[in-house]
Amino acid sequence: MKKITTRFRGDRSEIVAYNNKEIAVYVRRAMLSDYDYNLEAHWHEDIELLVALSGCMDYNIGGEIVHLKEGEGIFVNAHRLHYGFSDEHTECDMICVLLHPLPFYEGNTQTEKYILPLIGNDTAPYFTFSRDGNGAALFQTVCELYQRRESPAFSLFALSLGYRIWAELYLLPHAKEPKPQQYAEDIQTLKQMLLFIHKNYAKHLTLEKISSVGAICKSSCTRLFKKYLRKTPVQYLIEYRLKKAAEQLSATDKKIIEISLDTGFPSVSYFIETFRKHYGISPTKYKKRAFEKGGGHASS
Repeated sequence: MKKITTRFRGDRSEIVAYNNKEIAVYVRRAMLSDYDYNLEAHWHEDIELLVALSGCMDYNIGGEIVHLKEGEGIFVNAHRLHYGFSDEHTECDMICVLLHPLPFYEGNTQTEKYILPLIGNDTAPYFTFSRDGNGAALFQTVCELYQRRESPAFSLFALSLGYRIWAELYLLPHAKEPKPQQYAEDIQTLKQMLLFIHKNYAKHLTLEKISSVGAICKSSCTRLFKKYLRKTPVQYLIEYRLKKAAEQLSATDKKIIEISLDTGFPSVSYFIETFRKHYGISPTKYKKRAFEKGGGHASS
């Protein structure tokens, strides 16, 4: 099964592949297994609406975990660190919509009145809705936007349904208890440390070096990573190195020992062992499969 890959910048902001760049709307239907049951933590300037058509999954928004089951949806506000996952590998059939606010309020005072307050509202980092209860019209509109994605007039439908989504969001009782200022400070610190890891993963990094970038102690650094990413800084570093190694195995003709050194592993034996534990296959076999699919020849 072909897995869905998502591109990110160094600060974990998503590079969104919009279906329509003029309207800046993204819509996709996928299975949670398409992401290996664990979407990577990320944020974007867009608002996000995700609905579960069947199955279930968990969603982490800024360290808070929400369980979504069939017929339920979630709104995630702009600039919020979030990701979906299932530790039990339960399947979930979902539709995800991203809407950038700019095309909907640019030069329009009425929509500025209703849209800007929502995306700048710290009391509404996220909220849930359902197909058969509160937010039923919002759930239906998300599904309709997906159904119209192949239409020659998709941009018109996207604009029309986009406005409807903003209207439904405005009408929902979405206010939550205000997040303390500490949340914004935590996320800013975490982004700085993630950016440091992404730029320097091939070098010798320690917990002390990572925490110093955020100007916090090692225990606070570990706490932030566990709270918002559900893993330690070292675990995150290793998984990021493995991801970059897998990319090189698939796209280059480099030898295994070169890739292990390029991605920061202290020895090729440790790299092979860690890669096998994470992916369930050796780097050599992974590389061979990738090159067989591409019609190339793999070197070891």
